[in-house]
Amino acid sequence: MANRESLNLNAEKIKELVEVFYQNLLQEQYFKDTFKARGVDLNLLKSRQQSFILALIMDDTEVNANHQQQVQTRHSFNTSPENAHIWIRVMEESMEEISLDETIRTKLLTKMRMLMKTIVRD
Repeated sequence: MANRESLNLNAEKIKELVEVFYQNLLQEQYFKDTFKARGVDLNLLKSRQQSFILALIMDDTEVNANHQQQVQTRHSFNTSPENAHIWIRVMEESMEEISLDETIRTKLLTKMRMLMKTIVRD
């Protein structure tokens, strides 16, 4: 039962994180313009992001080929190191803003930084 409660608690916190993250990310002109130009469905994007983040939290393994494949499939484009840095910075700030548990924060940021490398072009 504790595992189910933990999952529900994590799911609610991740939903909060994703909401705050996209609210903050859309303050960055590059992402605001990019999402608009691509006609991004933010509700769908948020839903997918919540599921992906929750899966990363629940998975005790390191980033694996499945995670990398998901990122590459959803992001058929590359991004610059500068934009990747902004994305990670905004994510980190959003985690702090909602007081995300330090252990979860560290785990997620480590995995997210590794995954971001799969779509960064030099």
